[in-house]
Amino acid sequence: FEPVEPEARDAVVPASGRPVAVPLPFGTARCDGATEAPAELVTDVDGEEVRVELEEVPVGILAGLHDAECAATAVFEDVDIRLGDHWEQTAPRTVSGDIEVVQRSPGVTATVEEVTGNVIFSAGTAGDDAALQVSDDVPSASTGVVISAARCDPHALTEYKRTFILTALVRVGDAEPVRVDLAAEGAARRTLEDLLTQCLE
Repeated sequence: FEPVEPEARDAVVPASGRPVAVPLPFGTARCDGATEAPAELVTDVDGEEVRVELEEVPVGILAGLHDAECAATAVFEDVDIRLGDHWEQTAPRTVSGDIEVVQRSPGVTATVEEVTGNVIFSAGTAGDDAALQVSDDVPSASTGVVISAARCDPHALTEYKRTFILTALVRVGDAEPVRVDLAAEGAARRTLEDLLTQCLE
């Protein structure tokens, strides 16, 4: 991962050895094969800086996150995937619109097999045309998607950091499907913000 600046956290570890959870920031995955030194925890012990190499539990968790991020990056090199600009409210706290896929390079065949929501919003494709595919014959395609505000209590909205990010399951060619982030932007973002406002009223 790209190095990030150390983030100050005032976490006190008691002498009893009771675990203390501290968020761990890390940079964007480097997908060019470059490697860095192991991640370190920088601590202050009685005024002296002490660096401790982090033990991964479970082993390989960072490698798994890295592989997933690089796989998603590879998908977006082949296709553009976005939520459309036209949305309609179809029920209380529910809207319908489109998800659009565009081939970026000739020869690429890609299929969006599923769209899912998150803690705040539930989401899915509309009707029976769940999968949409692009290829040289059909370089762009779209299908309906339905999004509902499933949970909008203040605790969830405060704690959850991916409110406007949905997930798409995408298969490129014959490769294994990859989960990629689908960020709501523009009209889609404003529509979801309006849903949250209704949900909080």
